[in-house]
Parts: sequence; C-alpha cells; structure tokens
Amino acid sequence: MMLVFLASLYCSITEERIWPFAPYDMYSTTGTAYCSQYYLEAESLSGRRFSLSGGTYLHPFGNRELVFKIFPPLLDDPARLDERLRLLARHYTDRMRQKKHSGPSLAAVRLYRLTWRPMSRAQNLRSPDKMTLLREIRW
Repeated sequence: MMLVFLASLYCSITEERIWPFAPYDMYSTTGTAYCSQYYLEAESLSGRRFSLSGGTYLHPFGNRELVFKIFPPLLDDPARLDERLRLLARHYTDRMRQKKHSGPSLAAVRLYRLTWRPMSRAQNLRSPDKMTLLREIRW
C-alpha cells in the first residue's frame, strides 16, 4: 500500500506519466481559442429584432439544420445564400399565414456568425465576444 502511495505522490509532484500512477486531466480542454456558430435574426416591420434560430418559426428547420447543414456550404456563394435566406423568410411567412405561429411580419432577415472564447460551464453563452454580420436581406 505504501508503494502505491509513494508512486502516486512521485507522479503528482514530477508530473511524469507512469501508468497507473499518472495524474490525468480531470476535464477536457478546448483545442481552439474560439468557437463560433451561425445565428439567424429577423426584424419586424416595427423594427423589433428577434431570433429565428430556435425552430418555432421555421419548423421543421431547427437550429441544428441551420447551423450545420443549410448555411456552411453556401457561405462562399452570396447569390445562393441570399436565395436561401429569401426561401426561409417565405417559409416563415407561409407558416404565419397558416396560423402555425404568431410572429410579426418581416422587414429583414440577417445571418450572423457569433464567436466566443470558450469558458467553463458555458458562462458566456448568451454574450458572444463578436457578432459578425454575414448577409442581410431586406424587402
């Protein structure tokens, strides 16, 4: 028992990795200094801004589809990205007319890239370090 204790103590002090006595990182660390995500925002005719990224207004397109499938392949093609934003706005309006949500009429749709410095327990999730406007569609 004393040998196990001494070996563990030695590995802890010297930070050597001798299995099975080596200390291990309890929590994972991030590989990048920043993480980012796309965010879809709408503006009503009265000027109020609200999120379209939740899924309520654009069902069946949830945040996962918007973030990982719809926007990333189109970022290098502004014309196709504008077309996709117009289609999403039309989908929003069609669902509103069908009374599937009670959102306001749209004046604009904006696509942002939100960027954060990762913090433990996602403490800064609601306040990104940077909010970069990628595209805006008005009508």
